Amino acid sequence: MTAPERHPVAIAVVRAVRRGDLEALARLLSENPGLAGVRLTGDSGVTRTLLHVVTEWPGHFPNRAAVITALVAAGAPVDARFTGPNTETALHRAASSDDVAALDALLDAGADIEADGAVVGGRTAISNAVAFRQWNAARRLVERGARTTFSEAAALGLHDRVQAFLTAVPPPDTDAITVAFWDACHGDQQYIAEQLLEHGADLNWVGWDRLTPLDEAIRADANHLARWLRGKGARTAAEIRDDDAGESSPPESVGLSTALRLARTFGARAIILMIVPANAAHRRHDLTLVGVAAARLTGSARCGDTGSPCWPIAVLAFDIGVSI
Repeated sequence: MTAPERHPVAIAVVRAVRRGDLEALARLLSENPGLAGVRLTGDSGVTRTLLHVVTEWPGHFPNRAAVITALVAAGAPVDARFTGPNTETALHRAASSDDVAALDALLDAGADIEADGAVVGGRTAISNAVAFRQWNAARRLVERGARTTFSEAAALGLHDRVQAFLTAVPPPDTDAITVAFWDACHGDQQYIAEQLLEHGADLNWVGWDRLTPLDEAIRADANHLARWLRGKGARTAAEIRDDDAGESSPPESVGLSTALRLARTFGARAIILMIVPANAAHRRHDLTLVGVAAARLTGSARCGDTGSPCWPIAVLAFDIGVSI
């Protein structure tokens, strides 16, 4: 059964699902046999089910667990797939929204935890959760029995699983170890990252989103991990590109244009970490440039008569222990 999304009944049931209006939902399901399993069609021809509606981004709709239970009881197929650019189930959508209540309701209703079709690599729900840093959902899926890849285990800090991959016969190759290392940094799992680096991971591999492990640590606000990576010689993708382009400036010495570009991408806190290595003394010039860049982007207040931006230099530098 299909119905245009603009049909009055479709509009009413979507409203009831999103609002968690159980009374209205029960009435609509009673008055419209088969409605629980309807596929809603949009102008592009893409179709989705009401279970996709209750789990779509950003998720966490009121009474979502009860709505899922009511829909499945009325005949909604729990593993029905989205049609269009991907073939995700509702479980994939719940994982992408870090919606543990919806995950539990779907799994309790019999959803296949290993259903493929994720927008991330065509894999399972845990792949979405890990890729989008939906850690509550990812860990609940593991608790409920989800399998993980080597990289997913690294991102979640699952030491036993990582060790099982490393000691397998044959063992993973360097490429697989490098990808797992990148994901360990993505998940702020320094202990796992240290092990994988010892096993030959490429410290500066430019991976997903054209970012290095250091970039990922910075993007995750994993400051301790970023400092450790810096101490090992890690670089950002921007630094690697600059080196490839023949720019000879050391990574910790940047110009205002570079500081502005990096600040737009990663934020002022990240720029401090990028240009001040953990083992370096202070660099007043570089910190000032970061402060100017941050001030231009955020409109932050300036200090007294000096005109220098206060918080980017004083607060952020203090945050990582840099004396200026």
